[in-house]
Amino acid sequence: AGDESDIEILENGMTETKTTVKDAAYRLETAAHAKLLEFEDSSIEINDRSKRPKKTFTTGMGKRVKEYKKRVWAARGNVGKFDAAAVSIIEYEALKQMEQQQQPGTPAGHRNVRSYFNRI
Repeated sequence: AGDESDIEILENGMTETKTTVKDAAYRLETAAHAKLLEFEDSSIEINDRSKRPKKTFTTGMGKRVKEYKKRVWAARGNVGKFDAAAVSIIEYEALKQMEQQQQPGTPAGHRNVRSYFNRI
């Protein structure tokens, strides 16, 4: 659900039926929302009747993506002014690993205190 074939359907929308285009758009929307919830450590609850997620997704989506990018920015050890456009989205598992590597008390941009003192 929500793969490259759905993107192709939307790109060729004029040659596809209206139902096919709507179904492809729905699958892409659902996949995007599922990924956003994964980034937020949330689980998706599906309503059996409509197969739509119960949680409202569209409200504040930009803010939610920006918060995720801030986590990526911090996990990479960046300092200074945050620039959302310069930060690319990474998989959630990779972010968790990066956050675990940032040990408490370690200066930003360093994996351990020794590397910090070696630079001074």
